[in-house]
Amino acid sequence: TRRRKGLIAYTLVSSTLRGEVASRANEAGVESVDLIGPLITSLSSFLTASPAQRPGIFTQPGGEHYERLEAVSFTVRHDDGLAIDEVALADIVITGPSRTAKTPISVYLAHTRGLRVANVPLAVGVDPPEELRRLPPGRVIGLTLSATVLAEIRRQRLRDMGSPEIEYAQLAFVEKELRHCHEVYRRPPPWPIVDVTSKSIEEIAGEICSLTTAARRAAGGEQETGSA
Repeated sequence: TRRRKGLIAYTLVSSTLRGEVASRANEAGVESVDLIGPLITSLSSFLTASPAQRPGIFTQPGGEHYERLEAVSFTVRHDDGLAIDEVALADIVITGPSRTAKTPISVYLAHTRGLRVANVPLAVGVDPPEELRRLPPGRVIGLTLSATVLAEIRRQRLRDMGSPEIEYAQLAFVEKELRHCHEVYRRPPPWPIVDVTSKSIEEIAGEICSLTTAARRAAGGEQETGSA
């Protein structure tokens, strides 16, 4: 460091360690800058209190932190219909056609609310897995979107990928697919529906949590999922 004319900048809450770094740097003829020491000294004088000198005391993770990490991990493992045999372990299952933001909504719910979320795609001619019909009321949420908006989102996706436009992005096909999804949603037991058109992820997540809670209460269960 001395040969390269380097500089040591450090943030140490321990006064002993700060003094040691400064002393060693001076002995070696290396310039050093204590970034946090003067601030700690000023705060101690202003507050007439001695610093705890323990690093990380405001950032130590607790039980809730690890629960949310597990929720995110579960959600990633159960994205796009994966591990469908474990879907009963999910707090919420989101289903709907392609490009209705199922994945970002799922991750947001896991990260901010600590909910284990699975998402399952729907498509024309493909019935949802039977496992979903066996779940308690309010566990499954169906997503819908304006057909014109969804068609444009799919066209843009294809343009971004450099792919030619296919039936998947054509308005007539999108309308047919949405009709199929709504028919699936209405089958007994019916699933609550959230229209995601022109809504933020935060708004959609709040609506999903409200619907799942209301559906479970209507079915006679007062218990709410996760930390929602």
